[in-house]
Amino acid sequence: MTIRDMYAAIGSDYDAVLSRLMKDSLVQRLVLKYPDDKSFEKLTQCLKDKDYEEAFNAVHTIKGLAGNLGFDRLGKSASDLCEELRAKRYDNLDALYTAVEQDQETVLDYIEHLDK
Repeated sequence: MTIRDMYAAIGSDYDAVLSRLMKDSLVQRLVLKYPDDKSFEKLTQCLKDKDYEEAFNAVHTIKGLAGNLGFDRLGKSASDLCEELRAKRYDNLDALYTAVEQDQETVLDYIEHLDK
C-alpha cells in the first residue's frame, strides 16, 4: 500500500500533509517512525494509575503528532480526551480513551501495511 493509499484509507488528506511537510520522503519517514513513539503506552499506564496530569501530557503529545502527520481521526479523539483532562473532568474518560485506542490501532495497522 502506498502512503497516499494509507491516508485515503484512514480518511485523511495526504495532499494537506504534503503541503506542510513539503517532501514525500519526509512524510514517509515520519509516518514510519510514528509507531516508535511511546506516548500511547504512557497514556494507558497513566490513566490506569489515575495520574491525570501525566495522562494529559501523553495525550497532548499524541494530539500534536496526529495533527502534524494528518491523522485526523486520531487527532480529534486525542483532542477530545485532552480537553476533558485539561478541564479535570474524569467521569467520561473510559469512552474517550477507547476512541483514542481504536484510532491509534487503525493508524498503526495501516502503517504496518505500507510499502517500504
